[in-house]
Amino acid sequence: MAFLHSKNILPKGLTKDTLKQVWDTIHELKDGPFSIDEVANVVGISRVSARKYLNFLKDLGILEVKVIYGTIGRPVYQHEYNKFKEHLIKNFL
Repeated sequence: MAFLHSKNILPKGLTKDTLKQVWDTIHELKDGPFSIDEVANVVGISRVSARKYLNFLKDLGILEVKVIYGTIGRPVYQHEYNKFKEHLIKNFL
């Protein structure tokens, strides 16, 4: 689902402070793919909250997402950082 983001306005339910923490975490993990669980654990937020922030960044084009289906359990969403789109977040931090 694509969102239209007005300049400097975050979607409902997202905060600038938490986005900054998620963004800092992405910079720590950006050398390889990372999961929602990894971001949630580092930032100290729920998986649901981490997913909302990562989806926001995916919608901006800053993250690319691949779904990996295992044999048991829920699929794992692997996120990869797109350094060429990094400038798009500056309006929100």
